[in-house]
Amino acid sequence: MFRRASGKPRWPVRHRRTLQIALILSLAPTANLAAELDYTVERALIASDDLTQFGLLYRPPVSKQPSPAVVVLHGWAPYGSTGAALVAAFAARFQQAGFVSLALSLRGWPETGGEDDCGLKQPSDVVKAVHWLASRPDVDARRVVLIGYSQGGQVALLANALAAPVRAVVALAAPSDLAAWQKTTSVPGIVDYVRDVCGRGAGLKPRSPLHAVNRMKAPALLLHGEHDTRVPASHSWRLSAALKDAGVNVELIVIPRAGHALEDVGDVPSILDYLRRHLDGANP
Repeated sequence: MFRRASGKPRWPVRHRRTLQIALILSLAPTANLAAELDYTVERALIASDDLTQFGLLYRPPVSKQPSPAVVVLHGWAPYGSTGAALVAAFAARFQQAGFVSLALSLRGWPETGGEDDCGLKQPSDVVKAVHWLASRPDVDARRVVLIGYSQGGQVALLANALAAPVRAVVALAAPSDLAAWQKTTSVPGIVDYVRDVCGRGAGLKPRSPLHAVNRMKAPALLLHGEHDTRVPASHSWRLSAALKDAGVNVELIVIPRAGHALEDVGDVPSILDYLRRHLDGANP
């Protein structure tokens, strides 16, 4: 299924302010942050094979029933940036919609640490984070979703190929074929990144979701900006076609006039509509 979104989404000022606050989380007491923003946020530490992952966990008001949940993954950012904080405001919007929401720092970014490996070990880390989140008593393990932006979208899709126990995957402006990305991006630094980081070890193919579609099971929603030149929309077009050929339920939304920024492609109303359609059918 393909459709175009009706316009460029804009986050309310209060959510941009949420991001500013989250960026100084390490300097501010968690309780004060939660009181100011009217929801519960706490630090999450999640074991992986050789490191401990860091996240920000947003919980909705106490409910008698376990809530659906999302794991939100950030895109590439200068090393030293706290990855979870980069998607804090975005993750908080799902908390406000009734989800337990985990903003996660990928391997290579504080406070998770380790080295960025461009989607080699990161998907396995994320699978462990999904299991951790699903094991919480306040989470409905049958209704967990992965949402990733840019490199986070690439990692979310690869986690799907590792049989992450999720009900759906949402990928925003994600690179799907790293060899093609090196040739089509408008950003010279990405050419170097693909060569120097993604090309190490196992190479580009195992890091490319396009080559893993036959191992993907969970339905996927792809969103991409029409005018994205950092990761051209052709990545989502090609991935959508390949997923359909593999028998995977996939929907594609191309947002007119939008670029690569999370603010451009993070169309929360469309994502929530998609999730309601895919989560409400869970067996009681």
